[in-house]
Amino acid sequence: MGGFLDVIVGAGATIGKIFSAVSSIVSQENTLTHSYVDKVTGENKVLNSTGLSIAGGDFIVEKNQNTGEEVHEIFNTSSDNSLLVTRSNVDEVTGSAAIGETLQIPATQKISIDGFYNNAHYPLETVIEVTPQQKLQSFVGATLSSEHVTYMGRFKNIPVGGPEMKSGSYFQLAYQNGAFIFVNPMVTLLGVSYFEVSSHNGVYFRNTTEMALSSKGANYELTYDLSKYGVKDGDTIDVGMTVVIESNNAQQLLNQQSIQPKPLTEDDKIFLSQLRNK
Repeated sequence: MGGFLDVIVGAGATIGKIFSAVSSIVSQENTLTHSYVDKVTGENKVLNSTGLSIAGGDFIVEKNQNTGEEVHEIFNTSSDNSLLVTRSNVDEVTGSAAIGETLQIPATQKISIDGFYNNAHYPLETVIEVTPQQKLQSFVGATLSSEHVTYMGRFKNIPVGGPEMKSGSYFQLAYQNGAFIFVNPMVTLLGVSYFEVSSHNGVYFRNTTEMALSSKGANYELTYDLSKYGVKDGDTIDVGMTVVIESNNAQQLLNQQSIQPKPLTEDDKIFLSQLRNK
């Protein structure tokens, strides 16, 4: 099933490329499949490999032979780490404050991504990112008293210096008066381990230094001067950001996310074993 390695964009693939990978299983005679009878429903089902795997997340199509229904899923093949599946907001298309969403897939679980990427409002060039969720024992040089994990967010079309905020799964983000403002956080935020900024006038930069956040009432703030890179008030930026939260906060977000994961079944594991040994 060659030809899909080129769809990987960093740790992601565009929606258009995911559609190509999914639709290709219809015409690929050598696509790896696994047929089985669902032990709960008694229905005949087939698992199909799309040939697309990113950061330990395998894109799989499950087809119900009795009903013809297809479910597009990501299997987390790791036995240790959760995966984060991230999509930016798409409000430039819908004209509304569409959310930039992040889904967690715990180790050895799977999640349906049909509603996450298969939407007429999402541009085909929208990137779906898949990244391992990192566990941190220290931050900014200090040992943490409890386990913390990273959480990824993507935000498009943030006006620099303006009041408008863009929504993510766990907070809203704005940039005002030389600082990123984290508004209405659902969980306690410790800091930022990574962020990248791309302005619509062609400026791009990233920061890999761990930075703590300051509490501002119910919100948080990260002071960072974008003007030194040529970004000024009135510009529009896209931001990717990895924040650090407590592990129990991550479980809270998992319980509240719009699409719930499910454990891999024995047939799922048999199929993954076949994939690894082909």
